[in-house]
Amino acid sequence: MTSLARPCFLCVGFACAPRTPVLNAEPTRSLGVRAGVWKPSIGSGSWKSPTSSPEWSSSALIPHHSKRRRANANEGHLPNIHDPSYCGQLMAATAPTELLLSKHADYIHAWEQAKGEYEFVMMEHIHMNGLFWCVTAMDAMGQLDRMNRTDIVAFVNACQQPGGGFSSCPNLDAHLLFTLSAIQTLMTFDALEERHVEPTVQFVRSLQLPSGAFQGDKWGEIDTRFSLCALACLALLKRLDAINMPAAVDFILSTMNFDGGFGTKPGAETHAGQIYTCVGALAIADQLHRIDADLLGWWLAERQLPAGGLNGRPEKLPDSCYSWWAVSALCLLQRLHWIDRTKLRAFILTCQDADGGVADRPGDMVDPYHTHFALAALALMDEPGLRRMNPIFCMCQHVLDRHDVKAPYL
Repeated sequence: MTSLARPCFLCVGFACAPRTPVLNAEPTRSLGVRAGVWKPSIGSGSWKSPTSSPEWSSSALIPHHSKRRRANANEGHLPNIHDPSYCGQLMAATAPTELLLSKHADYIHAWEQAKGEYEFVMMEHIHMNGLFWCVTAMDAMGQLDRMNRTDIVAFVNACQQPGGGFSSCPNLDAHLLFTLSAIQTLMTFDALEERHVEPTVQFVRSLQLPSGAFQGDKWGEIDTRFSLCALACLALLKRLDAINMPAAVDFILSTMNFDGGFGTKPGAETHAGQIYTCVGALAIADQLHRIDADLLGWWLAERQLPAGGLNGRPEKLPDSCYSWWAVSALCLLQRLHWIDRTKLRAFILTCQDADGGVADRPGDMVDPYHTHFALAALALMDEPGLRRMNPIFCMCQHVLDRHDVKAPYL
């Protein structure tokens, strides 16, 4: 069994599901459930749910087109993440050692044709985010022309609600997470129209609280992810004047911890994903000088494990999507040289499936979420064959240049 929690960020869209492994467990292989989610076998004990903030990961219901998990020599045991041979134990001898761009493009394109499949329907709560991941990944690979622009634009337009924001699907509630993904997708296809702008600006403005924080929607959840979503939307629409920017900055700074990192709200645990959102938002506000770049850069660099991959918090497993959260922040802090990019690239390559797609770590099922963010991280590290990526918006830079999106951080 798995459980779905909040929708993921963007574009940072992601959903969380408990997946702490237990001893003597066997991986779930049922349709629509990622193999990285474990269920206990008979006599192995009860399900162990995280007691601290949840790991940022893709939903357990992200479809994988029935791909099977590769042999895992470490199955049934808690891995030693500090063992340099960890990835070697996980991956098969046939794990890819080069970037399989054509295979990844075919994999993403196949998702556009999967509208009637059970797994696709079960993703309704994050359809808008999923569109953004697929569209941006294809754009980064120079394959955007393979996506059905007409259908995608029509779907996005159908998701704009009367209040101005966008929902994950038509007739659902609007949310900042989906609103940003919608704006990014429309801009990528040069389909953003004047009629989209003012209603969206009013929606974003309506969600700012006197504290400077932003609610994700009318139901009132507060999270620094929503601060980035709000500021990014307004920056793309060239309407940063619509909100109380000093208050927004003060709220973000109030979530800064003693280690230089940021949490979801004041007093919350530092997390690489929240660092990306807060550093990105402060960059948009031209307030990066308020950050201790050396202290925060050290914390982020410490996320790299001997196997080369990055985790989101101390003592967690490496995950290909954290490559984006950490690398983007390090780029903005001008500390990218503090990690071993060669080892990180090698880790990401081992997370590929020979048939296309990228998983969270070697041997697990692939999905569009990890494929997108892994490719985006490689693009930030100047991977040949990928277009230049903007470290704040997670969009190809040529799209921002085409729309004349300029600010001090660029």
